[in-house]
Amino acid sequence: ISENYPDPECVELRKAIASYVDLSIDNIIIGNGASEIISLLFAALSPKRVLIPAPSFSEYQRFAANSMCEIDFHRLREQDNFKLDVEELAAKLTYDLDVVFLCNPNNPTSTLISRADIELLLKEAEEKGITVIIDEAFIELTDGGKRNSVSDLLKIYNNLFIIRAFTKLFAIPGVRLGYGLGNRNIISKMWNLKIPWSVNTFACLIAEFLPQAGEYLQRTQEWLANEKEYFYVQLSSIDNLYVFKPETNFI
Repeated sequence: ISENYPDPECVELRKAIASYVDLSIDNIIIGNGASEIISLLFAALSPKRVLIPAPSFSEYQRFAANSMCEIDFHRLREQDNFKLDVEELAAKLTYDLDVVFLCNPNNPTSTLISRADIELLLKEAEEKGITVIIDEAFIELTDGGKRNSVSDLLKIYNNLFIIRAFTKLFAIPGVRLGYGLGNRNIISKMWNLKIPWSVNTFACLIAEFLPQAGEYLQRTQEWLANEKEYFYVQLSSIDNLYVFKPETNFI
């Protein structure tokens, strides 16, 4: 299986993901983990100014800094349980802003942004020509699983891009497999910038498992829902420790 080069266009894997997310394969790019997707996005969009909630996944800031972007931070407050106030964030959207990064559920705060709030932000951003990038790497590990994804909104909003990964969901961090969902123009541009064969043969084999993953995903969500609540309650019983209620598989 490893004596041949992997398919540089990951066609079978894209077909499997297309069925999984109900989109065309032209809306999908495969990457060596979510990190390659983020890197390709910065190369394709060439943003000059980005807005990032904080705290959030540090890789957004690192890639933005490496791309010589001006970075604005939107501070999440402890007194709000680190929940994002989307109206407050939307008020910071200005015409000289190119990109907004959101992690949903957010890493490390374990908070989930509602669909209604995301739509509000998308509308505001669309009016100002701003791309909204949403990292859904943990979305299947929330209560309700991928029903919390806004991937269907890609059919409505051209300024939306979604980063997803199988790393956490299938516990395969060493295999390195992420993917991006976006409009055909940006996806095509990213494919043109991509290093050939960055996704290995073993990662591409997820195409064979994904159509059969329904039972695994269901059992995973049920187990997590129970275990997450148990873990939260037990941690909260420890004196002098304040525990923020999680909405995904970490606290």
